[in-house]
Amino acid sequence: MIVQPSAEPSMPAQVAAALQENTSLRIGTVVARTSSGLTLNVGGGLVSASYLLSYEPLVGDQVTVMRQEGTWLVLGSMGSSVTDLTAVPNHSFEDGAVGVLPPQWQLVTTAGSPALTAALWGRADVIDGPQVGRLTAGSTATITCEVVSDPVMVAAGEVWSAAAWVAATTGLGASTAASVELRLAWYSDSTLGSFLSENASGFYAVTRGMPWRMVSASGDSGRPVPVGAAFMRVKLGFSWSATSGETINFDRFLARRVA
Repeated sequence: MIVQPSAEPSMPAQVAAALQENTSLRIGTVVARTSSGLTLNVGGGLVSASYLLSYEPLVGDQVTVMRQEGTWLVLGSMGSSVTDLTAVPNHSFEDGAVGVLPPQWQLVTTAGSPALTAALWGRADVIDGPQVGRLTAGSTATITCEVVSDPVMVAAGEVWSAAAWVAATTGLGASTAASVELRLAWYSDSTLGSFLSENASGFYAVTRGMPWRMVSASGDSGRPVPVGAAFMRVKLGFSWSATSGETINFDRFLARRVA
């Protein structure tokens, strides 16, 4: 019998079909962050991954990840509307007018005379829209205060992640060092007086000219809703020996349910 060449199987095609591609791009979700790297949920399975230095991980981020055989590398978070990724009302201070107290925010002051307003961001490194939140020292004195979001409903069994971005321009004195701390606070009802507990980021230093920096209160794998809590607020606490007129800026408050 004569076999026509066109009827014979293609050996190169067969070899190629038998080989599995060992490099691929996948989509995953950050479920934990530790000093050794990230834990991702990729297609329902958990994998360990490293990440690029240009990416600042946050629990709950949906990320693009590259797999090279058994090694996983996170390239960055997926681009999407931040509004879809946060439960914080007016999270980027775009609602309301410049120069006045932003809607759905309040300032709780323990010491000093700070003012909370929305402000226009004049630099090119915009975080979310043209407006930011701004704290201004009303006098030369020690300031201790909290910028507090409106309440968000939560339920038992949920796990939440929170972050915010902070920056300082030449509006902060050359020798000034302020302390800032992000707090994920829990309440039994929607009033500030029903405070139960909070999870904090620990204090970070803010100095003149500091670029945008993410501050997270998410811990390694998010924060579970404590017993008795029905609401939560995201708070940014400040403490510094201020000179009158000094300013600190903040934007993109994220609070997301990760479980």
